[in-house]
Amino acid sequence: MIASLVYSDFYGQGGERLIHIGTSGYNYPEWRGSFYPEGFSTTKMLAYYAERFGTVEINYSFYRLPSEKALDGWAEGVRLLISSSR
Repeated sequence: MIASLVYSDFYGQGGERLIHIGTSGYNYPEWRGSFYPEGFSTTKMLAYYAERFGTVEINYSFYRLPSEKALDGWAEGVRLLISSSR
């Protein structure tokens, strides 16, 4: 499995530093068998990923901003780091 680690640095309500770790993307068919179960559906990948990591970088937003409908369909419980659009 090859992906760069992403971390985001935030501060909690009490001023404590919070670090969230994830990867740059989640929808990689080649991760089936090593991270995702073999034959795993791509439609379930983000929810599965979100159960294991709290942060994921969304790179395709560099080329096209996601619609509100697309954002609503993403998994709850995961912090999305969205790349700035060009």
